[in-house]
Amino acid sequence: MYVYVNNVQELSAYVLDYGLGQMVYPDSKDITWKEQLFDLLHTYFLLLFEKPGLAEISLSTIPQGTNFLQLTEHILAALHEGGIKSTSAAWGVDLLLLYVSSVAYEKVSWKKQGSSQISDTKKAFLQADKTQFPFIHRVKEEMFAGDTVSMERFRWGIDVILYGIQQEDN
Repeated sequence: MYVYVNNVQELSAYVLDYGLGQMVYPDSKDITWKEQLFDLLHTYFLLLFEKPGLAEISLSTIPQGTNFLQLTEHILAALHEGGIKSTSAAWGVDLLLLYVSSVAYEKVSWKKQGSSQISDTKKAFLQADKTQFPFIHRVKEEMFAGDTVSMERFRWGIDVILYGIQQEDN
């Protein structure tokens, strides 16, 4: 194997880039730059979720290759259309991809381990002693809220990152 690649990191980067080559980019006509960006990141999320090994590789590999560059270019184009300045856009790409990869990896892990672990975690939060954990008690229902079908919580995370990126530009 090492005749073709220098190490496992390089092999992983090739695998990730190959996987990214399977991404079908959404049609971004007639929608706002934020909707373009959300659709793009949601498509990336779905690819990582449907190909579980890619989710883990995306968190543990320094990406390289044409397909990764294409994904980055699409994200930068949307951020540029939104008026995000160069440094904020460049650093924002990293944050956005890291966020999407981590959410995808979390969902893949939950799927692999089954719902019992999530139920146990939720139960622990719901039963947490309110005198010992008053802040957890206050938000215990919200800790597990967010419609997964509409991707409400996922979209919220992207919006929070974008808000921070936009604030850095001011």
